[in-house]
Amino acid sequence: MSGLLKSLVVAARSGTAEPKSAGAETVDLSGVALIGDQLRAVARRAIQLATADPTNMKVNVDAAKMVLNAVAQARIKRRDTLPSPRTLANYERKRRQVEESMEDVPGNSFDKLQQVLGSVGRNVQTFRVLRAALKQGSTADLQATIEAVALTTSDLLGVRSALREDLRRGLAWLACILSVKHEKCLAVAGTTKLAPRSKSAMLKLLPQDWRERISVEASRSELYGLPCALLDICGLRPVELEKGVEVEVSGDRVRLRILGGKVREHAGQPWRELELRLDALPAWVRARLPSAGSRLVSADPDNMRAWLADVSERLFPRHQPPRRSDVLISAYVYRHALVTDMRDDGWTAEEIAAVIGESSAATVAWYGLKNVGGRAGMPKRPRAIAVDRAFVLTAREVKPRADQDSPGAVRKRGSQPR
Repeated sequence: MSGLLKSLVVAARSGTAEPKSAGAETVDLSGVALIGDQLRAVARRAIQLATADPTNMKVNVDAAKMVLNAVAQARIKRRDTLPSPRTLANYERKRRQVEESMEDVPGNSFDKLQQVLGSVGRNVQTFRVLRAALKQGSTADLQATIEAVALTTSDLLGVRSALREDLRRGLAWLACILSVKHEKCLAVAGTTKLAPRSKSAMLKLLPQDWRERISVEASRSELYGLPCALLDICGLRPVELEKGVEVEVSGDRVRLRILGGKVREHAGQPWRELELRLDALPAWVRARLPSAGSRLVSADPDNMRAWLADVSERLFPRHQPPRRSDVLISAYVYRHALVTDMRDDGWTAEEIAAVIGESSAATVAWYGLKNVGGRAGMPKRPRAIAVDRAFVLTAREVKPRADQDSPGAVRKRGSQPR
């Protein structure tokens, strides 16, 4: 019965992505660097409150609300955007995968969680995504339980008792998720940290004509041909292709209107417009564009990723067992390649940021390579850029980089934007 009530609550608020709670103790989360430790401290405090009076429903509800409020405040402090429906679906898949893997591991819930995350999350970015997926699902479940409690007025058939137990279990599980640390999970699983390999570093492993070779494959695909060409020409994010790019042809010019991805209140570009020289496009691309007027070019991100992976595997097959020299082409490899080309061509960081949909020139330092030569000591061949440098419009003015005297060097540490 408690499960049915929570299912009804989830269905009633299926359009919301972020749990909201009120009326519980709030926590001052000053200092972004301390958010993780403060969240863990709040979770421990909530467990103490619930354990001190386990049969008191109000105490259990207040303890759960206290943690949910802390999680919500941390999100605001980090200026996180709400996850999209696609991200939520992806989180749910990853959450199920982790929880199913835990069923085959001995020990208590926390030990199981550390064992699984230490095994499948050796790369720190993978670990963070899995933890975020678990946290999203756990907070949503806990919020649904709180709302189900509000719908019950008596303990007929033991419903409120079951919900109270659900609260305690949900609170304990969320506390486990907030407490896991990458290094500890690796130690428990007996594994070692897997060094990430950036998409930009992959460019060094690819032959100089990799985009031309993929372009030949794209010319044979009615569904993915033009989307692939746009990845090459303007470094789109997959979500931008999903929204659709308006392509308008007028004479010898092609105008693109792109709705931005990863847009926040003070970051990203809600939209940008680029003009291309028609004669700079491959002949097969020109043949597919309307002689005049406009059309919308779009692609499902998952299907586009699968198509690119299939083409990549055929053109650049990976080894078994895998080697560090193996490559797998994705949309973000194109993004890094375009930035490298523009940097080599003398574009400033502000100009590059505008083309790829960033609102800050400083972000460009994370993209691409600098001074890249050809493979096996051969000189690098310059690649023509189809975007007209003089016709790039953005919704927001690009914030200049304080130290910019030249296109600048690429940073070597930290996470990279996508």
